[in-house]
Amino acid sequence: MFWFLLTEAAGFLIWFLPAWSSNLSKRLVKSPKLHVCDSGLACHLCGADAERLADDSIMAGRLLESFVVGELLKQSSWTEHPVTLYHYRSQSGKEVDVVLEDRTGRVAAVEVKLSASVTSHDIKGLASLRNTLGEHFVRGAIVYTGQEVIPMGDRIFAVPVGMMSTK
Repeated sequence: MFWFLLTEAAGFLIWFLPAWSSNLSKRLVKSPKLHVCDSGLACHLCGADAERLADDSIMAGRLLESFVVGELLKQSSWTEHPVTLYHYRSQSGKEVDVVLEDRTGRVAAVEVKLSASVTSHDIKGLASLRNTLGEHFVRGAIVYTGQEVIPMGDRIFAVPVGMMSTK
């Protein structure tokens, strides 16, 4: 059933998030990440009810990441400054879940954490990307399950997932 959805309706149900590689000197893993844009559908296809999500933090984290990607895709469709979404993974293992790049090469980045608290360890990928890009790096955010916006360093903030609503 899931394969049918991938092949017949990929344009509306799933999103292949390509690897970001704009003029970086480090080698990047070029494989895209697959996200089911409807998190309810993704839960259904995985058989993930509330009990299973409570017991399986890896699955819950991946579904939260797909939810955030879906929200960013929706919001990027009406933004005044068009952006393209990517993911970033360097050969040395630094990762960022979502990289948003505008036409001028300015970059914002988002890391997703299924946690009610964040630490300096959680910004390693964002900080690495910021340090590589310099002034082209506009802002970084760790989207987490906590309740408040927290400054985490130069141009990096922790932001509650509840602030992503498009209401």
